[in-house]
Formats: sequence, C-alpha cells, structure tokens
Amino acid sequence: MNTHSWLDFVEYFFATRSTGDYVIFGTVLLVLALIILFRLYNRHVQEKYEKEQQKKILDILEAAQLQNESFEIQLGEQDTRISISSILSKITPEELCFHVLSHVHQLWINNYTTIYFFVRINKKRMGYRFRVPITQIDPSDTSSLLHVRCPKNLDIGQKRAFFRIKPLPNTVKLVALWLLPKESSLPKTTSEIGTPLLSCTLQNESGEEMNDLNIADISGSGIALRVVLEILVTSDSSRIFVFSA
Repeated sequence: MNTHSWLDFVEYFFATRSTGDYVIFGTVLLVLALIILFRLYNRHVQEKYEKEQQKKILDILEAAQLQNESFEIQLGEQDTRISISSILSKITPEELCFHVLSHVHQLWINNYTTIYFFVRINKKRMGYRFRVPITQIDPSDTSSLLHVRCPKNLDIGQKRAFFRIKPLPNTVKLVALWLLPKESSLPKTTSEIGTPLLSCTLQNESGEEMNDLNIADISGSGIALRVVLEILVTSDSSRIFVFSA
C-alpha cells in the first residue's frame, strides 16, 4: 500500500467515525499511555531502590573490612558442613574476595556458601549473614583466595552466641602483634614480617596485667585484645596481625 492509499484510508476512517467513537479511541490511548508511564515509573523506583540498597551493603562490608573483622565462611550442608575464617581483601559491586589461611579445593566453585560477620556501626556491634555462590577459588598449599558474588541482601543476625572467658594466668605463653600496611597480604610465617610491634607474656602469677598488650577474653569467635591506644593511633599502618601460643 503506497502513501496515497494510507492517506485515503486515514481520511475515510475519520470521516466515518462518530463523536462517541472518538471518545472511546481517545480513552483507550489515554489508558495505554498511563499503563506505559506507570511501568516506567515502577522500573525507575525499583532501580533507584536497588542502587541505594547496594550502596548500603557495600558501606557495611567496607566498614567491616576497615575494622579488620573476621568473616566466617560455611561450606557444605548439614552433617558435611565446615567453617573457615577469612579476611575480606577486595570489594567490588559484583564480587567479594576473601583471603583464607587454608587450602580450599576448587570443587567448591559454583556451590553456595553462607558467610557470617560482625561490624561496629554507630558504636553498636551488629551481626550479619548472607548467602551467595562461590565464583572462583585460587588455592595454594597454605592459603586460598575465595571469590563470591556480591550479596544483594544482608540478613541481620549471628550464627550463634559464644561464651567469653578470660584465660587463666600462664595458660597463654605469648602474644605478638604486628601493624601491617593495608594493602599487604597475610604472611605465611611470622618471619616474613620481622619483629612485632608488641610481644609479651600476658600476666604474672596473680593474673595482674603487666603489659601494653593483654588478652581481654577468648571465645569461639576469636580473641579480644586490650592494647594501649596511643600505640595504634600513632602508627601509619592499618592492618593488625596477631600471633598467639
């Protein structure tokens, strides 16, 4: 059909329509336009919400990373489940990378893992967890880099409660603390990072704290240390590495 035929059809169509037909036709067009606008608005609101949600999640993860929090990674289900501790070494909107001080087999790739961590927000310590697939594993004999998809949601809550107990005198022989540059990776042995900033026995026979570095308490989630604040504030380093025996 050529241009003249189309013009003739349009002229005939409108010439044979009544006023009621025009009203119906206009109403249909208006409803279609409103439906399209409503869907576009909903898509815009959803995309804006997802961006805000992602920013909140990244802010929480970055805060945990800056606070040198340990992330507990669960592999497997039910009776075969194992847990490993890790440090969050890299954050992107698409992926998280964890440094694990153990060998993790690549068979875990494409499996889902549940990850637990704590972070201090507005002076309150909060527990979070999320479940994501493992996308890549770079293993070595003594450590591994474990990559997972960045979570779209964080659930509030911790895995379990721990008893916190103060060690008895002379039950811990030694604690040593190093301050490492933020970009450095965890050492395989303490000989790689030289002399510690603080290295001391914890208590005398009466249990009295005698040093600038002391253990506050111990639980299943880790060791809480008490350190003289000035030592950390005056240091340019931002990553803490602790060895105990």
